[in-house]
Amino acid sequence: PTDVEIYGNFKDGEWITFKETYFPRWKAFMSGKEVPVLASNHNLILVKASQGDKITLKYSVLPSERFFGILSLIASLIILFLFVISI
Repeated sequence: PTDVEIYGNFKDGEWITFKETYFPRWKAFMSGKEVPVLASNHNLILVKASQGDKITLKYSVLPSERFFGILSLIASLIILFLFVISI
């Protein structure tokens, strides 16, 4: 997981572009509340700010990705176990 903090004098309803490639895993927070994160027309992160002086961007794995990752690991171990037994 990655956290990025952006400081400035942000006004309510202002749009801020962060020069990082947009991906749905990004979440933005201001004053403990989640604010909208969108993709700009150049595929950069676009954040709709509320009144404040700091935006925190967090990048983490989605719960569904974590679930299917664990599921595939378990399936791989079962297949490996069955292969070893069959030898």
